[in-house]
Amino acid sequence: MNTCRFFHALLIFLLIPLCDALGKDRPNILLIMCDDMGWSDIGCYGGEVQTPNLDRLAAEGVRFTQFYNCAKCTTTRASIVTGLHPRRKGGLLKTNMVTTGEVLAAAGYQTSLSGKWHLGRGDTTHPYRRGFSEYYGLLDGCCNFFNPKQRDPKYKGGRIRKFGHNDRDLTEFPDGYY
Repeated sequence: MNTCRFFHALLIFLLIPLCDALGKDRPNILLIMCDDMGWSDIGCYGGEVQTPNLDRLAAEGVRFTQFYNCAKCTTTRASIVTGLHPRRKGGLLKTNMVTTGEVLAAAGYQTSLSGKWHLGRGDTTHPYRRGFSEYYGLLDGCCNFFNPKQRDPKYKGGRIRKFGHNDRDLTEFPDGYY
């Protein structure tokens, strides 16, 4: 059994039946991943920044105390979503890789993903088609936070990043958007 299938089987075959057997509701699962943030940047990990809502979530749930990233945001995202060590050949998210969203949806969870996806935007790699029933965010890498449809600077190629809600491309953003 490969690592991906083991990771997802663990979620389905251990955690969910255990909760059912104990007569407890299935746990809510909220995974927050931030690029370029240190482990001690928020209050619950000893940081100086006051983060009372995140601290409360951490106190009532499970906190990771040890995690290794894969050196880049895309490879780290691929690893979290599939449970596999990422490989560049053929793309980071292939059709034979099961996503956490697909596994949780099959187990009866409602799934949602918000923020930067950066693992593809095609029919086989779009988050809305890979187990996440709701998606809102940036399908590409970084963009302008105030206007996601603003072109990249010329030195970055001048391209317009793809931003979407579920399977729709969003092209307009209200004044004051962030």
